[in-house]
Amino acid sequence: MRTRGFAPGARLRIGGFSRRGVSSMDAIAKPRKLGYEAQFSTPSFDLPGRLTELLQSLYGNLEPRFLISPGDMHVWGGESLADVGLRVDIFGGSGRVEVTVDKLSVDFGNLQTASDIAICQDCIASSEKTIREFWPDMNFEFAFANLSYVVELGDGIESASDYLLRLTAPGISLDLGGIEGAVEHPGIRLGIENEKEKWDVSISTELRVGEKKSIFVPIFATFHDNSTVQGAKNRIDLLIRLVDLYFKGIGLNVSTISSNSA
Repeated sequence: MRTRGFAPGARLRIGGFSRRGVSSMDAIAKPRKLGYEAQFSTPSFDLPGRLTELLQSLYGNLEPRFLISPGDMHVWGGESLADVGLRVDIFGGSGRVEVTVDKLSVDFGNLQTASDIAICQDCIASSEKTIREFWPDMNFEFAFANLSYVVELGDGIESASDYLLRLTAPGISLDLGGIEGAVEHPGIRLGIENEKEKWDVSISTELRVGEKKSIFVPIFATFHDNSTVQGAKNRIDLLIRLVDLYFKGIGLNVSTISSNSA
């Protein structure tokens, strides 16, 4: 099955998913985490001697937008090259930019709004730009991106479990009689791959423990070294586009809080 609106080569892999009599439902999606990791093709052997220089470059590209203080910048080392690295804390530690000899990784937690995604996306893109300028001959291999949402379901359904049961096809059912208090919950997982653009994505949906009418939706992407989707911003834009299609595909009319004042 070709995914509508994407270049030829994008295909959908479905595991235990069908919409059996499920009508569309209003819902509110709240982003929670955003992460990005770019692996270097070869170790950055000169990093141990250039830690403060790289910190200065990151500071120059991220400050003053992200209000970085000296206490937010960290370096460490050891006997092994793998022990060398640096970290810049963002937003009081809820976000971090970390560089080691083999990769750049940027992670943000405690997101609340769509505006937060855009701000964090800017930080990730600026960090990647810094690395490319600092090591102009450095090539990236695999890159990984992840984004997750908590989705509050609207009226018209008794519980999130009931909603997922309508979406999932009959599959494995465990005999939990011998485990007191254990309850099996429905879930969804699907994969999307694009052989032409060299990326693949996994999206899943699961219940939130203790939350009757909300679900958790994480999306993970792998971009291969020869992927034609280049740059952190474009890659995260792809995740946002795919998760929007996913919400529509499972029958959710999703609105996302656009700002902290909403």
